[in-house]
This record gives sequence, C-alpha cells and structure tokens, in this order.
Amino acid sequence: MVIACPCAIVLAAPVVTVTALTRATRDGILVKGASHLETLGKVHAVAFDKTGTLTRGKLRVTRVVAAEGFDEAEVVRMAGAVEAGSAHPAAEAVRHEARRRGIAQAARGTLARTFTVLEGRGVSAEVEGRRVYVGNSRLFEEIGSPSGATGTMMPPGEDEGSRTITLVGTEQGIAGFLEMEDEVRPEAREAVHSLASLGVRHAVMLTGDRDDVARAAGESVGIEEVLSGLLPDDKLRKVEALVASYGTVAMVGDGVNDAPALALASVGIAMGAAGSPAAIETADVALMAEDLRKVPEAVVLGRRMVSVIRQNVVASLAIKAGFLVAAVSGYATLWMAVAADMGTTLLVIGNGMRLLKKTERPV
Repeated sequence: MVIACPCAIVLAAPVVTVTALTRATRDGILVKGASHLETLGKVHAVAFDKTGTLTRGKLRVTRVVAAEGFDEAEVVRMAGAVEAGSAHPAAEAVRHEARRRGIAQAARGTLARTFTVLEGRGVSAEVEGRRVYVGNSRLFEEIGSPSGATGTMMPPGEDEGSRTITLVGTEQGIAGFLEMEDEVRPEAREAVHSLASLGVRHAVMLTGDRDDVARAAGESVGIEEVLSGLLPDDKLRKVEALVASYGTVAMVGDGVNDAPALALASVGIAMGAAGSPAAIETADVALMAEDLRKVPEAVVLGRRMVSVIRQNVVASLAIKAGFLVAAVSGYATLWMAVAADMGTTLLVIGNGMRLLKKTERPV
C-alpha cells in the first residue's frame, strides 16, 4: 500500500509547471498557462511583425515635404489633427513634430471629428469641414487620390529608400508627406539567430509597410523571407499557411493589426508594455521586458519544463517499481518503503525546483 502511494507521480507535473511559470514571470515573460509554455518548446516557425516588434516603434519625423499650394506647417497641422485619435507609433511621431513646431491645436486634436481607423492603410478624420486622410499609398489610391505625386516632391536623384513615408491629403489631392525613421531593436538579430540555433526552422516578417522599408529591416535582423504591404487579413492567411506547413507556429506582434494573427497562431506573443490592449489580450504570452531575446529564452524554458516533467515521471515509476519487486521478494521493510516514498516525493519536488535557477541565454 505504501509503495502504491501516488504522491510523487501526482506532483511530477504540477510542481514543474508552477516553477516554470514563476521563472518566466521573474524573467519578464508573462505566460497565460503552462500549456502555452509547452507549445513554445515545440515551435518550428516564428512570424514577426515589424513596427514595434523588430523595431522600437518609436518613429521620428525627419522631414516634411509639402505639395504646391501647401506649406510644411499646414501639412503637419492636418496630420496632427487627424492622428490625435490614433495609438499607432506613427501618430505619436506626428504629434511630437506638431508640438516641436508649436502647432498646439494639432497636438491637442481640437480640430478633428469622426476619427476612423482604416486597417492596414491609415486613418482619417473630418478637419474643418473636410475629410483628411493620413496613411500609405494604398489608401490614397483607394480614395482616388493618386500617391504618385510624391515623386514630384522629391529632390532630383533622391528616392524613398528605406524610410517610411506617410501621406497627408484629401480626396482632391495630396497635401504633402512626412518622412519617418524607426530604429531596429539592437537585440533583434541576436534573437533571430538564437531561434535558428535552437532548431526553429523558419522565420518570416509580416508587415504592412512598404517593400523596400521592410526588406531593409529584414536584412538588418537576419530574416530572409519578408512579406510587405499586408492587411490584417493577409497576415492571418499567412499564419494559417505557416501552421499548415510547419505545424507549431509562434506569432510575435504588438498592434491591433496583429491581433487576428496572434489568435490564430499556435502561440501568440505580444510586446507587453508597448503593445496595444487588443494584442496583449489576444496573445498567450506577453514580453513585459520588451526584449526579443526573451522569445528564445521562453522556447528553452518550455523545453526544459517538458524534459523535467518526463524525468520526474520516469524516476517515480522506476523507484516504485524497484521497491515493489524488493517488497515481493521480501527484501524491503515497511520503513524502507515509507522512506522510499517520501524520498521520491522530495526528489520530484527538488528536481522541479531546479527550473527556478536562471539558465544561460541561448546563442
């Protein structure tokens, strides 16, 4: 009866999962359940958003160009009034530029009405009785205001390169554009390399940004497959295709546009402190430290958790089987069986507690 006591086997998994979740929380990785940590350990492909995930998401306006009939201040004022209702990183950059130029009304958003988010394209609002749009070239093509006019505003011999261009205008035409720059997270390349060294077979960038901007970011972090100009539904379909091809897929994102893909992925990972509420709520894991190196760390922790659970189960069964044979053979006494049962339980607990120890960062 003592040998049959299931204490050690019952504790084999719970002790390990609680310890692993505690370790993850200490490291700034908020996991919404042990099953998600287990799934992370099985990941074969990872999809990354760009802005706010692979990059810092702290855009800054480097140049304002106005079309004929407008001036820079008017372009910034129009953009600032519309973007006052947006949480996108580009909106904060516009508001900062408006404040820097002393355009107080644009910074406070007192001129805008009926703010509308146009997913994957931009935003719009009614400003002084007219509908003003702020977004990418696709948005202006949809409303019948060709974005090709930006080329005539560029100095001779200069193109858009790897910069983000945000257009400002109405259905009648483009008033100008704001050129913005974002900084790639310094740890992004290391994180992508670590995932590859852990056997994660594929990494891909999914972004709504222009192709040249996306490819420049992808090259700097070591991601070869870059898909640009994507709407939320496009990201969703790509994640679905990845799941079909690789089985277990992680999606890392931070914005409202990423929420559907985060929900569909085998495990969704949100950039916690900087992420949108929708992304954080949808995701299974949140990186509160905003450090992409936490992704491979979480993969390692998930694998260690499963490995330790298996060790505990095997050790418990082996010890009990050995004492059962000894008892049947007459070699084991009652007190030996009690000691073995208690010892096995303590062994399982101690083995599980090893996960509290900080492991070396994967390289």
